[in-house]
Amino acid sequence: MPAPLDRATLLAHPDALECTVYRPDPNDADDEIDLGDALIVLGEPFAIPVEWDANDLEAYLGDGDEADFYNAWLEPTSAPGSRGHFSALPGDYVAATASDGLITMYAIHDCPDTAANLFIVQQQRIEL
Repeated sequence: MPAPLDRATLLAHPDALECTVYRPDPNDADDEIDLGDALIVLGEPFAIPVEWDANDLEAYLGDGDEADFYNAWLEPTSAPGSRGHFSALPGDYVAATASDGLITMYAIHDCPDTAANLFIVQQQRIEL
């Protein structure tokens, strides 16, 4: 498992991207709830455990492409305990903005270590 990043390290990380986190609205399938702003640091591609067989892989990835899954650290920019602070969960979406202004969407797929701000995200392929 990748090394943890604490809040201060993540917020000051030179590779952190600004992002907004969204949660699907449980009352309206065509809408989402804006949870707030955060920073995300994308790490290495997710390493499939060697002990997984084809069934484990299919159960975890679904119909997703293995190359679209990454380790990532995510931290809300609002201080813990403040009104704007939130906890990201699997099923939430992240709109990350690169320095060139390009926005890339990620879906939070798994949270193997929430205490270390570690998530597995899947890059979304959106056709316009």
